Formats: sequence, C-alpha cells, structure tokens
Amino acid sequence: RVDALIVILLIMASQAIPASAIKKTDSQEGGPRDAKVIFNFPSTYSLEKADRTINHVVEKIMEQKEKYNVSHISTRVRPFWGMVEVYLDPDPDKQWYQVIYRKVSNILGSSDYRRLSREELTEDIKRLLPVIPGVRMRTSWREQGAEMSALTYTLRGYDTGVLGDLADELEKQLTLVEGVLSIETDIETGNDEIHITMDRDRGFKLGVSPNYLAQYVAFNLRRRKISNFQTPEKEIPVFIKSRPDQREYVAQLKNTFIQTESGAETTLDSLADLTYHKSLGTISRENGKSFMELRIFTGEGDMEEITGRIERILKNFQFPTGYYYEKGERARRFEEQNQDFGRALLFSIIFVVLIMGILFESFILPLSVLVAIPAAFVGSFWLMLFTGTAMDMMAMIGLVVLVGVVVNNAIVLIDLINQYRQTGMNREHAILVAAMHRLRPILMTALTTIFGLLPMAVGNTSFINIPYAPLGITMIGGLISSTFLTLFAVPVFYTYFDDLRYFWMKLMRKV
Repeated sequence: RVDALIVILLIMASQAIPASAIKKTDSQEGGPRDAKVIFNFPSTYSLEKADRTINHVVEKIMEQKEKYNVSHISTRVRPFWGMVEVYLDPDPDKQWYQVIYRKVSNILGSSDYRRLSREELTEDIKRLLPVIPGVRMRTSWREQGAEMSALTYTLRGYDTGVLGDLADELEKQLTLVEGVLSIETDIETGNDEIHITMDRDRGFKLGVSPNYLAQYVAFNLRRRKISNFQTPEKEIPVFIKSRPDQREYVAQLKNTFIQTESGAETTLDSLADLTYHKSLGTISRENGKSFMELRIFTGEGDMEEITGRIERILKNFQFPTGYYYEKGERARRFEEQNQDFGRALLFSIIFVVLIMGILFESFILPLSVLVAIPAAFVGSFWLMLFTGTAMDMMAMIGLVVLVGVVVNNAIVLIDLINQYRQTGMNREHAILVAAMHRLRPILMTALTTIFGLLPMAVGNTSFINIPYAPLGITMIGGLISSTFLTLFAVPVFYTYFDDLRYFWMKLMRKV
C-alpha cells in the first residue's frame, strides 16, 4: 500500500506542472477579430496628405489579402486622425468533423492552413506597415462591445490636465509590457488645438486686455453679426468675417494686427505665445473629481500574467496626492470569475461529501471517494496543456461539473465493496472482487461519455462568442485519468480511511 500510495500521490502532484503553464483568460479571446489600425497625424498634415497615407496602408494590407483572409476594408479620415478597419472572412470550418480533418491534415503535412491568432495578426500588420515620420500608428482589433474587451483602468483626481500628463507617462511605461498591443486614452479622441497664452505685462503696458484679445481672435477665425437686412418678406441676418485666404495658415494669425488703446498697432505674435496641444476627447467628473479612462488592448497571452505585470507598474507608479487609479470592468470581472470558480468548486465538494455521508452512514469513508476529484484534475490539466487550451469560463465550468461526474464510479465501486464485506468477505478479497465486477461498467460509462463529448471538444461551436471546446476538453481529460485512477487509487485510500474509521471507533469506546 505504501508504494502504491507514493506513486498515486506523485501522479496527482504532477498536475501542478500543467496548472502553472496553462494561460488564464476571461473568455474574451479566441479566433482573430477584425483588425484596425489607428493613426495620429501631426498638425502639419493636410487632409489630402492623410488620405494618401491611409490609401498607401490599405494597399500594403491588401497585398496580404490571402494570408489575413481579408473580406473588405473601410477607412475613416479627419484632421489629425485616421483609422483603417480590416474585416476578415469567417472561419469556414465550423463543423466538428471539418475541424478534425483540418488538424489531422496539418499534422500529416498535407495542408498548412492556419488562421492567425489575434496577436499574430496585429503584430504582422504592425511589422508590414512602413514607419512614417511624425505619424503615430497603433494596431488593435474590432469587435462588438470592444470597450468590454480592453483592460480598463480609471485615473481619478482633481485636475483633468494633471490626469492627462499621468496618462501620457503611464502609456509610455505600459506600452513596454509584454502582451500589450496598444493603449488608448480619452486624450487621443480629441483634436489638436492652438493655445494662445497672452503676456499680461506687455498687454497691460500697451493697453490690450485678455478679453479684447480673445474677441479679436474670435472675430478673425469666426464671424460677427452686425445687423439684419430688411426685405418685404423677411429679415436676413448679416455677418462679417475675414476671407478664407486670410485665415488659412497659423502664420497669418500670428501676424494679425491688433489696435491698442493708444491707437497704435501691434501683432498678435508680440502679445502672446501660440503653442500646439492635444485637446481632451471628453472631460468627465464624478463626485467632484475628474476621471479619465486608460484602455489597454492585450494579445492572447496569459491574462493573469498580463494583468499582474500591469498591476505592478500601476502600484509602483508615483501618483501625486489626491490622484489614484481604479480597476475597470474587465479587470474586476476577471477577478470575480476566479473567486466564483473557487466558491463553486468548494460548495460542489461539500455537497458531494454530505450526500455520500448519508449514503455510507459515515463521514470518513466518503473521503476515499473524493480522491477521484484530484485524479480527474490531473487528466484535465495535462490535456489542456497538450491541446493549448486556456483556462477560461467554460474550462472552469467543466472542472466543477467533473466533481459530480467522476465520483460516480468511485461511489459504485465502494458501495459494492461494502456489500461484499457485509456478507462476511474480508476487506482485501472484497476489494479485488468488487473492482473486477465493476471494471466493465466503469469503462463503458466513461467511454460513452468521452466519445459523446468529442464533437464538442474539437468543434468551433460557441455561445455568445464563448467556445464550448474547453468544456469538452476539460471533461474528457478528467474522465480518462479518473477512470484509470479510480480502479487503483480509490481502493488504496479506502483501506487507509477504513483503518482510520476503526481507530476512531476504538478511541471513542475508550473515551
């Protein structure tokens, strides 16, 4: 029994290897989504030049149409900003037998068909595109509810400008994190602006007030209503404004003549500094404080590791007094998912123990049945590692379901052992005979369930974008290992717990 116990414990302990290697996700990942490339153009770019740049990028992407499985491309361009959305053809292999055929063909070398993953697709597009001086490009993906697919962190504080500076600094650090594809902030959704900062001392000497200067600039850039023109039928408002060719360039604005109180003229450039800034897309406040969202788009790596790296940077970042960050919806959802899984697994085990305690009229013997649970997890984790399956919501559901499924064979085996012992058979003989008689039913039950789950495990079927395959793979791996170990591990642990029960009974009699 000691040798068997050591071997069984080593087998069960081996699940720690795949468990640490399997990546953890929050079911937002899967096949490649439709990709998008976002551009930030410098202020010197005209709309026509930005459009030519976008068209050049589209041509480069269409050269890889077959590789990317491109269906069509849409573009949007506006001053200082542009976007290319690459729509992909859906995966043609939807049926489970088509998936099996494709995987077998790839293994045998008769076919090399393979869809690029999200990270591979965006990285390949990034590598393909040329480096354009002054133009900032970033790749991401497009899907319905994309804001739910990004890791969001909310920066909070008193001043929106300070939040913008913090967001810029954090973006520089987080861009270097492995697994981060791109970062978006509320600042990037705004346009470029020209800020006019007046020299108050010089303006006071010349007799030009900031309010007068603002009105003068507004008149040159916009228009001013002077009167209404009366006609027999209606009134027509009359506006006055400068000609378009007089306000086409920033240099013209700088050289605008402004009349002082003394009647002299001076230029705007001599009274104020003109600087370029990025405007905020939105200014949001809550409970008297400003907040700004930091949206982090990640690849298909281990979500737990990526989130940990991001959290370490945010925790070590020196926020000014009164400024801090909060986790967004997806980060909180990922934490809650892991917590819910732990609670569900714990309660499922407790309920199984309670029911078996009633069935066996003992709270010690049911512990031998629980050995089937870690025995099942061994197969689940190793099969997930071999197939490259991530630990997502469906895989967690499969592990919880396994708790109730894999104990069935152990219950049937131990129940028969108890029946034979009640007829006067000794323990060792009862175990051998019961295991021999239950071998065929246990194998039949396990094999029918395993083969019934195969279409789910190898297919591409999904529900609300969550694939079923991890659920099938988890259960198949668990059933294979638990079926094998039930016939060997459960009898060994049964003898130990049976000895413990007799020892407890003797102890209670003495007491």
